[in-house]
Amino acid sequence: RINNRKLLQGYLLDQGLTAEGVGAALKVIDAIEKVSRERTLADLATHAGIDAATAARIVDLVTRPVTIAELRAIEGGDLYREGLDELGQVADGLAAFQVPAHRWRIDLAIVRGLDYYTGTVYETQLVANPEVGSICSGGRYEDLASNYTKAKLPGVGISIGVTRLLSRLFDAGLLKPGAATPAAVLVTVMDRAQLPYYLGLATALRSAGIATELFTEGKKVGDQLKYADKKGFRLAVIAGETEIAAGTAVLKTLSSGEQSTHPQGDLADAVRRVLAG
Repeated sequence: RINNRKLLQGYLLDQGLTAEGVGAALKVIDAIEKVSRERTLADLATHAGIDAATAARIVDLVTRPVTIAELRAIEGGDLYREGLDELGQVADGLAAFQVPAHRWRIDLAIVRGLDYYTGTVYETQLVANPEVGSICSGGRYEDLASNYTKAKLPGVGISIGVTRLLSRLFDAGLLKPGAATPAAVLVTVMDRAQLPYYLGLATALRSAGIATELFTEGKKVGDQLKYADKKGFRLAVIAGETEIAAGTAVLKTLSSGEQSTHPQGDLADAVRRVLAG
């Protein structure tokens, strides 16, 4: 679904709204799909100072399907025409890229609530699951970069709702939960006062080319091992007061519970043997 903020802003200005009223009206329109028509009309009156007839005309326009030809038939000022021309260019581009007509439409209720959007805006949905909401949205901004540089750097941005998409993929059985870490080994921490020792264990394993994670939260070892099992680690390294005093560490295979003790300098070789087996 695509729109152009200039077009909508221009239309609202042409209805007699002030610049402040336009800003308020855009915020109301941005929420139009979440509330009733009556609530939208009331909010336009309350927040944007729009009379009932004008509010109804605005809501009627932004809630019905429209074409470029229909929008060209509307008398509008310079800002409206500028936005319409830009929207027409996007529509022409979609046609040139042979995007099927049923895959996109003009939707004047697409506003994007952030004021830094200045032109084309868009939102996408899963056609078969519209209740999921917008999954990929963004738009054009002429001068957002000026917050960080004196150069004028217009751009186009888009964000993807990864969490929403993954949730739907898991629900549909298209993705299966699995190991959530690329590391094979978790170095647990029994005594945070001895953190340098644990850091040394993790560093030695990493230097040997073994993907290793160091547990940094202040939790009991049992909770750390539960975390390791849940995340898919194959091995856990454990070192308490006795092991630290002896310069050793316990290597535990999480799938079987088997464990063995090794000198710190031999730990990497021991890990390799277990992983190879």
